[in-house]
Amino acid sequence: MEPQVSLRTLTTDDLSAVLTLELAEGQDKFVAPNEYTLAEAYLASTTGEFVPRVYGIFLDDAVVGLIAIAHQPAENEGDEPFYEMYRFMVDRRHQRRGIGRRALEQAIALLRTKPLGPGSHVATSFVPGNDIAKALYLQLGFRETGELDGDEIVAVMPL
Repeated sequence: MEPQVSLRTLTTDDLSAVLTLELAEGQDKFVAPNEYTLAEAYLASTTGEFVPRVYGIFLDDAVVGLIAIAHQPAENEGDEPFYEMYRFMVDRRHQRRGIGRRALEQAIALLRTKPLGPGSHVATSFVPGNDIAKALYLQLGFRETGELDGDEIVAVMPL
């Protein structure tokens, strides 16, 4: 039987496992540490900057990665709120097995239900040179916008 990939809301019981997840060598220039992701989500939820949700990527019952999404309010009058997938990582020991793809497909399906409110699209970004992430996002239907978020390339998908 093939192991099951699922997204689950993280709990305090998952914290130790999430903090032991590791990136492959050289990936630290592409993805912020999980400690930063959790702290960022906490601060955003207390300041109201955006509404974050951090999900564990589980392989059966083991945490093997995480994905963080946010519901972003409309910035200007006439704009629509949207979703952002602002962090995505799979532990180095579980990469190149299709787990990330299955997790992203589930995240997209979840976002299409608009779980945190209305949103016209989902945006994500990636560091130039992160060709694996770029290829995966484009294969799943994201399209580059030509915009940058800091020094990261922005890609979007309509919901």
